[in-house]
Amino acid sequence: MQLDEIGNHDMRAMWAFLRSVGYGVDLPALHATHPHLRWTSFADWARSTFSTAP
Repeated sequence: MQLDEIGNHDMRAMWAFLRSVGYGVDLPALHATHPHLRWTSFADWARSTFSTAP
């Protein structure tokens, strides 16, 4: 799909979704389902990723 194929209707629908429902996750359920995984918060990930940036 080329960029010029995306119309204003598509953009309005995307922004309406993000402003209202948006993306979400049930973190306690996710952690309970995968207890063997080591979970890292976004803040910790960003700190370790960007603290080593040149």
